[in-house]
Amino acid sequence: MKNFTTLIFCLFFSFGAAFAQKIDYDNSSKWFLGFNLGGTWQTTDVQNKTNIGYGLTLGKSFNYDYGRKLTFDLRARYLRGFWYGQDYDTTSLASYSGSALNNYKDSIGFSVNNFQADVYRLGFELVIHANGIRERSGWDPYIFGGVGFTWHQTNGNLYNNDSLGSIYNYDPSILNNSYINSTLDAIYDSPLDGSKKDAFRVGFMPSLGFGLGYQVGKRVSIGLEHKTTFTLIDDFDGYVAPSKYRDIYHYTSAYIQFRFKGGNADRNGGSNLNNVDNYNQNNAGGCVTPKIKFITPANNLLSSLQMQYVLVAEIKDVLGRDNISLTHNGVNTSNFSYNPTTDRLECSLVLSPGINTFEIRATNTCGVDIQTTNLNYTCVPPAITLTNPTANGTTIRTANYTISAIIQNAVNAQNITLSQNNIVLPSGNFNMANNLFENNVTLVNGTNIFVLTATNACGVDAKTITIKYENCLLPTINISAPSANGTTVANVNYSLTATIQNMASKQGVSITQNGRAITNFLFNTTTGAFQNSVILTPGVNTFLLTTTNSCGTDTETITINYQPCLAPVISILAPASNGTTVANAAFTFTATILNSNNGQGIGFTQNGRAINGVNFNTVNNTLSTGVTLVPGVNTFVVTATNSCGTDTETITILYSNCIPPSISIVSPATNGSTVTTAAFTFTATILNSNNGQGIGFTQNGRAINGVNFNTANNTLSTSVILVPGVNTFVVTATNSCGTDTETITVTYQPCVAPVISILAPVSNGTTVTTAAFIFTATILNSNNGQGIGFTQNGRAINGVNFNTANNTLS
Repeated sequence: MKNFTTLIFCLFFSFGAAFAQKIDYDNSSKWFLGFNLGGTWQTTDVQNKTNIGYGLTLGKSFNYDYGRKLTFDLRARYLRGFWYGQDYDTTSLASYSGSALNNYKDSIGFSVNNFQADVYRLGFELVIHANGIRERSGWDPYIFGGVGFTWHQTNGNLYNNDSLGSIYNYDPSILNNSYINSTLDAIYDSPLDGSKKDAFRVGFMPSLGFGLGYQVGKRVSIGLEHKTTFTLIDDFDGYVAPSKYRDIYHYTSAYIQFRFKGGNADRNGGSNLNNVDNYNQNNAGGCVTPKIKFITPANNLLSSLQMQYVLVAEIKDVLGRDNISLTHNGVNTSNFSYNPTTDRLECSLVLSPGINTFEIRATNTCGVDIQTTNLNYTCVPPAITLTNPTANGTTIRTANYTISAIIQNAVNAQNITLSQNNIVLPSGNFNMANNLFENNVTLVNGTNIFVLTATNACGVDAKTITIKYENCLLPTINISAPSANGTTVANVNYSLTATIQNMASKQGVSITQNGRAITNFLFNTTTGAFQNSVILTPGVNTFLLTTTNSCGTDTETITINYQPCLAPVISILAPASNGTTVANAAFTFTATILNSNNGQGIGFTQNGRAINGVNFNTVNNTLSTGVTLVPGVNTFVVTATNSCGTDTETITILYSNCIPPSISIVSPATNGSTVTTAAFTFTATILNSNNGQGIGFTQNGRAINGVNFNTANNTLSTSVILVPGVNTFVVTATNSCGTDTETITVTYQPCVAPVISILAPVSNGTTVTTAAFIFTATILNSNNGQGIGFTQNGRAINGVNFNTANNTLS
């Protein structure tokens, strides 16, 4: 609703502001017709869903004329629309006092309230307009109230119109917004309390509202209004709740309103003239004389405290400015403006003390109108308030300065003078809109006395301003060593130097190191050279150099990072350990080297031969280089040297291209597996077996020959016959580099015949006295109940229950 209202408001009033017009009472009828379109919404026991409504109004205005502060409308209204509501939570109908909803609750006594109210309304309304605001600005704020009759019928969407024709399922366990929106079919065909299907109720209902319009034509206005109707009932939404309020419904709309043609011009002869260019000067019956109305001052003998005054008047039915004359205290004034489109005269005047009399005379071929008004000007002398400087005795360090003040009741800049040391300065700048006076001056060394004077017909005001100008130079500091803030050094002794200007003695110079004052510095007052030999502490050293003279202070802060000298530190990363054996000649040697001075002074040899062009990463201090190993032992030596020392690390790598076999048994998957069939396929993967040469395979210590070895995927596979009990398999693979052996067992348990034990009856020939009997037995090795037969007196009984968990037939 908020977004809809904002959109309508922006569209209508942006359009209206572009085409604003004055009201034309003379040619506008008091009768009007309006059309509206807007949003329908409600405040009831059911959550609102906004929809669209429309309507029209027909009425007549009263007290509708020039200068009226308030006008009144009596209007009839027709409104048509649908009002909707939809809850998203269930409502229990267990103790509901109404009637209709009880027919639509679900199986557990719940429903989700919703409704559609189909509404027609005829009303009669009283509207009160702030006509004074509308005349000045075109904006039309108003309030209204009314009575009327509302025809309405309320239905709910509570019945599912699918093939089942059932009440909606409102199971709270699955209820949510998306479920409701996707389930309901948007067909409101269930009559709710107080109404019958396809029948309307009619009720007397009052309403209140407010609006804001804008005049976009002489007889056209647009606007936005809101109306609230009080239903005086509690089942407008079809649901009666034990609440403290009755249902109300709202209508927020945008409108356009047209006034019929007519008005005062019609009543004065029926000419309905828009401007004097259309006069039929030969028809005396259609001739209209000019009409003058003062807007400011609005009333006779108003008072003004300001000497400058803008006279405004509305003059209708004149050809133009040449047919208007204006006198001020009997003297003709020609510097006024007149806009024939808006009928507006404006004139900026300087009032005289006491009563000022204004007379306007307007003429056309039909006659003359003369209007006179008086304005009392209470004469007030000028008043000066200094804004810069705000106090006497201010001391300034620069020669250029701006004096400013607020001067009330000054006529113009010619009535204001500013003198400096008894010499009148050229006129400054005076802004009559905000009464601000400004003058840019040049100070002389020492004391400057300014006198600011303002004069009008009622008196004089003067302010004396004293400003002291000192042509003084502030001290300046220029640090030369270190050359940059945050400089890093490795020596504990450091000489800090700077140049200090505009200092006559050492007493105004101070320096601190890490907050501690230093006094043994050197300062040459002739050359401005500053020098201080300091002993640095490890880490950041902060120096604060301050200079002060009678004109001010200068301060410079600089830091020096002292990092003591550290010898290199080497850590070999690959190979991970000394004597590592590898089978590939290509190898990447890596090491971290700290304090290497960005890789300077690093040496790297392999078997005594220097290797150049190694890669050193200064970001993570890592040396990395690819090497080619020679068969046997390879000895690597890494050396790093800086001004603080040397570190050396030696490590060996054994390169051998001979690799012993490696066996991985695939089937059986685990040691000690149990199987129930004698036939078994044994498989294993054997790497580096020299194409299957040197492979041995035994079962329970007996060699098995002719095993299959696939050289493509290095897989051994052979079928064996297991013996009952544990079968131990041993696989051996040997080449010139070594041997690998893997042992695994498989347990073979042959098939076992079923075993039946009858539990009830407990013995053969048992006698019982009831016909119903439960027969139970345990059956072992039954292959999960497959192959079980059961007969009674030779007749097979099917569908017996067999529990595979405890092997029981019942």
